[in-house]
Amino acid sequence: MEGDEDPCKPLAAKETRKMTSQKVARWQFAIRRNARRRLRSGSFPVHERNQLRKEANLVIGKTAFVRLCQSVASEIGHGHLRFEGAAIDTIQEVCESFLVNHFSALDDIAARRKSVTVMPTDAAFLKWQLNMMGLTPKENSTRN
Repeated sequence: MEGDEDPCKPLAAKETRKMTSQKVARWQFAIRRNARRRLRSGSFPVHERNQLRKEANLVIGKTAFVRLCQSVASEIGHGHLRFEGAAIDTIQEVCESFLVNHFSALDDIAARRKSVTVMPTDAAFLKWQLNMMGLTPKENSTRN
């Protein structure tokens, strides 16, 4: 009897749930289409650079950076200096942002000449550009 059917039960539940060959083909095509695409040469470093710019996670280890700061301070001639934790964090964040920006500029220069590899000539060109804009200190500056 048709009146005895459960109204909550969907009509499709009565049918078998076999996939037709057309549905299978469409499903497989969707999987292939949505599969991870191969990135163009040189586009992954750009993606990685953008990720580093967005996140505040530090790349260099804290203890290694403290040792580096202490060795630089001793080379300058200040002997053994002690640094506060907040000062080290600030210096490290600024240094890493400088390095990320510097290497991203080098990567842009390499991409401009249609290469993935950064060459020493790219670094020399970037240094020359920064000197022309007056953004680097003069080399003949006197330091104690």
